[in-house]
Amino acid sequence: MTTTPTASDNRGLKALEQKVLGSDLCAACGPVFSLCPYLSSHKGRVVKLDNCNLEEGRCFAYCPRTEVDLDKVYRKISEKAIKRLS
Repeated sequence: MTTTPTASDNRGLKALEQKVLGSDLCAACGPVFSLCPYLSSHKGRVVKLDNCNLEEGRCFAYCPRTEVDLDKVYRKISEKAIKRLS
């Protein structure tokens, strides 16, 4: 069974626009611009060069202003530790 992602599932440029850029939380610190070909910095402001339809992108993952799901991080670390011990 395939599920259609909702807006809250999106972890791409659209989500970054909603959660960070649209809320004036972006500090234009650089990690996102070096990874995302759709964003650039101009005179201290964020410039969107083109639309991106990725549901999950590096821009959202590397932006320090997005929320971090600590439970998910813990699960990933635990899974890797268990695999190493197996």
